[in-house]
Amino acid sequence: MKISALVASLAFAPVLLSAQTTLSTPGSGSVVTPFGRPDTQTYGQTFRAPAVDTKLDNFAFWIASEAAFEMKAYVFAWDGQKATGSALFMSDLLFAPVGGLTKTTVQIGGVNLLAGNAYVFFLSTSGLQGSYRGGMECAFECSDAYTDGAFVYQNNGDDTSKWTNEEWENFEGEDLRFEANFSAVDQNVVPEPSTYLLMASGLLGLAAVARRRRQA
Repeated sequence: MKISALVASLAFAPVLLSAQTTLSTPGSGSVVTPFGRPDTQTYGQTFRAPAVDTKLDNFAFWIASEAAFEMKAYVFAWDGQKATGSALFMSDLLFAPVGGLTKTTVQIGGVNLLAGNAYVFFLSTSGLQGSYRGGMECAFECSDAYTDGAFVYQNNGDDTSKWTNEEWENFEGEDLRFEANFSAVDQNVVPEPSTYLLMASGLLGLAAVARRRRQA
């Protein structure tokens, strides 16, 4: 590669910056039940989007179940009493893990949220097959480990319209055990002109050394 081409490629190569914020609660070993058909078909956790890293990449609950029953994951905006608007995210068909409490992560792929706004992510068996029941782990000593949200649920049966039309039940002062990972949108950072000069002078110096070696 010619030196001039190398200088140009380095000078204009974007520098990708990324950051990550994790919201989480510690585990307690205690299980909240029953989750699933024909009982409480929707379990969720409300939260507020971080101030900087607002792209939701994934979230996880800890689930215990005796059978791999069907469920789906959702993200909605939250108005303080219920989900609002259209789904910001809806997963493909998922299956509950069989056995004791197991971390169950839902990959979202990046949903951009508004900093400081309230949202709810939840799992539901509404409209799906099967009648098995499971449970989810609550946070440390089933306490208010996360102050910007709460464990919420709804006995909505197969009627998903109730998510946005009826107030949800909640355990005040109690959270589910959860983990949510957020990232910032990658930004292209263009180097300052002085950076160009430093890179160019350094590469020209290398070229001069190479010429001297050839002459020798």
